[in-house]
Amino acid sequence: MFIVAKLKRLRCYSRLQSIKKMKYRNQKFHSLLLWLTGLCLLMIQQLSAQPGSSEINGSIKTEEGLSLEGVSIVAVAGNQRSSAISGGNGNFTLKNLTVGKTYTITFTSVGYQPQVLSNVLPTINPKTLNITLKPTTASMENVVVTALGIKREEKALGYATTTLKGEQLTDALSNNWKDALSGKVAGLNLLRSNAGPMGGSKVILRGESNLTGDNEALIVIDGVIINSGSGRRSGESGAVYGTGSDNMPVDYGSSMDDINPEDIENITVLKGPGAAALYGQRAANGAIIITTKSGSRKGKGIGVTLNSNAAFESVNRWPDLQYEYGQGLNGAAHYSFGAGPDGASTSGTSSAYGPRFDGQSFYQYDPVTQAQAKERTPWVPFAGSQGVKGFFETGKTLTNTVTIDGGTDRTSARFSFTNVNNTWITPNTGYKRNSVALSVNSKVTDKLTI
Repeated sequence: MFIVAKLKRLRCYSRLQSIKKMKYRNQKFHSLLLWLTGLCLLMIQQLSAQPGSSEINGSIKTEEGLSLEGVSIVAVAGNQRSSAISGGNGNFTLKNLTVGKTYTITFTSVGYQPQVLSNVLPTINPKTLNITLKPTTASMENVVVTALGIKREEKALGYATTTLKGEQLTDALSNNWKDALSGKVAGLNLLRSNAGPMGGSKVILRGESNLTGDNEALIVIDGVIINSGSGRRSGESGAVYGTGSDNMPVDYGSSMDDINPEDIENITVLKGPGAAALYGQRAANGAIIITTKSGSRKGKGIGVTLNSNAAFESVNRWPDLQYEYGQGLNGAAHYSFGAGPDGASTSGTSSAYGPRFDGQSFYQYDPVTQAQAKERTPWVPFAGSQGVKGFFETGKTLTNTVTIDGGTDRTSARFSFTNVNNTWITPNTGYKRNSVALSVNSKVTDKLTI
């Protein structure tokens, strides 16, 4: 009995030990399960705490409230960088910004002061920025218009350029815009034909480079190449010079002289091989790029401008003149306008080595009948105010211009009318000119401008 009871106690003890072991195992398993659960929760918490990606939207306008296109936007945070360009309506979007990082955002555009925003903190919900840029005149002084109207910084060009503003052409208004270039561009030589106020002129850059061909600079107006040649005519080599109107050199001027200086925004002079690289072989002698004025979008409404200018000109200096011999050749003994009693005509020359002025009288030209005079008149020189100096007058040029311009956010227009009235230093010589210019620019879409 004792042995049986002892065996029962042992069995009960072993069962208790087994139960304790099972409980211990269950507790260990629960502890492991709790540890794994906590680890998962910690990982989830760490993942949720990591920063995500966000965006910053905004719009850019001028002080007048007009949308600005083409503004460069750069956001920097350490080694991370994001950039964008504003569209036609001035809107922009900076993408792939890290939430929680501090960014410095810079806004730059040609003709406007750069603006910098510091300590910009992106959030999970995209932010919106409204930026206003102020214009600056200093930056525009370093902008050059090259081929196809492309604007580049002057320091970024690899060739020599000179830019003239429209005000430099109209401060002292000339008969044509080419005359205004004289003395303002280094290496530019202006060759005039001395054919009067409408005579043609050549623009030579850095000297003559071709002995047989054309040495003139290429003229480009708003991206369009213009023929700057004139209808010059030289005298015949086989005939006597100056004996008739059919053997006199004539300069009919150039259509380039019809450009109104008041309509020019700026002129860029491209020198050397750099111009040839942009416009080809025709620009081997350099190029003159003219940008005309267009309507302003800075202010709403219509603007009217009236400009009046008066210029006077006179003979600068006189050559040395002789008053000892009159018209003729080889010291002829007589003078006769057409054949007459004194002999054959001696008026068919411009030389002044005829009869000496010695108190004699000849059959000369009669301005009333425009033929040979009926009586002899004294053979005397016309000196001082009675001679060559009295023939020339004081030239006058009166210029009046009316300009109407205006614009909206997407459209700008400019209309100008110019009246020029010129009386030159030679009597019965001058010109009258009426010029009309119309410029309309319209941005149909962000990628289409008419």
